[in-house]
Amino acid sequence: MSILQFIFYLGVINIVFNFVWKWIVVLPFSLLFAVLKIKNGIYLFKAIGSYLFVSLVVILTLLITQDANLFLVIVIPLIGAFILYMSSASTSYELRKQAYMHCDIELMRALRYDSLFIIGSLILFFVAIFFPIIIYNPVTVYLFSVVDWVYNFPVIGWIVAIGGVFFLLGIIWQGFIMSAFFIEALTNKLSKEHEKPS
Repeated sequence: MSILQFIFYLGVINIVFNFVWKWIVVLPFSLLFAVLKIKNGIYLFKAIGSYLFVSLVVILTLLITQDANLFLVIVIPLIGAFILYMSSASTSYELRKQAYMHCDIELMRALRYDSLFIIGSLILFFVAIFFPIIIYNPVTVYLFSVVDWVYNFPVIGWIVAIGGVFFLLGIIWQGFIMSAFFIEALTNKLSKEHEKPS
């Protein structure tokens, strides 16, 4: 599998996972948590979602680099980590935009720890590359088989793959915007600490 095919495959992972996770799992349980007034439910779903998404990217990365040359062994994980970061940052950007639009104070508070989830996802990615046992389980293997089925399905697989690339481009753009927000917030925090009288 070439680098281009790897990117197409990552696009399929993003589309399939985002659809299954957000609409079939997160949305119903979010409504349930809202009814039951469980405030910290979002953290649980973010942790589980991050783990599953990282697992899918790691499984694909390991499959491609298994018999690859040294160049791909180095480049493929870096591309995977880049897309993983951009996808997480893009999701954070969408949630922040939604929170500000609807003046959702609870969601704004919950998003305070998004940077930690993003960093945690990247750490898990690189650790799992060397210790894949932590991401291989019946759930992740089944999810990957679903993604693989979509990717290899005649005609539809290519349509989803091409759509996935455009989806990735949108994710990368939003990821850069969110990165700018993170850098600005960090810069403001450091400048405020520097201005404090000693």
